[in-house]
Amino acid sequence: MNAAERASALVLTWARTYTRRLPRELAEARRDELACDLWEQRTDASLAGRTSTSVALAILRRMLAGVPADLSWRHGQLAAAARKPHTQRIDGRLLMVHHWTPLTRARLRFSTRRCKACGERYQRKYPYCPVCKTKPGHQGIPRNPNWGSPVGL
Repeated sequence: MNAAERASALVLTWARTYTRRLPRELAEARRDELACDLWEQRTDASLAGRTSTSVALAILRRMLAGVPADLSWRHGQLAAAARKPHTQRIDGRLLMVHHWTPLTRARLRFSTRRCKACGERYQRKYPYCPVCKTKPGHQGIPRNPNWGSPVGL
């Protein structure tokens, strides 16, 4: 094994390290891309008549210069995997909330309320729960549509 092949093996070891615990298909695609790039660099250098040592040094320089980009790529992939869509049920409808941030949680909390009788979440603009027809603060007392006040009060 010459110096260029050893440098390539070192780069592939580094690639296995920073793609660890990523989705398997994604990690394999990244390692295959690097292996192909290294093969092309070694082949082009041998056709140009460069020595194995000079190719190895070029490979190691590229690896060291690319470490920040590799770590940034990994961070982006982990962040993308963490942003899976979440669901929330409001007014009996299923809503997709793509990014749970403190702002979206606060907006959801202040724009909706949870019914004490049935536990369903509904928008604050409604005077009563559209599912079980109870007013906020009146547990389990259904709204009388004829009178506009809870039944039994």
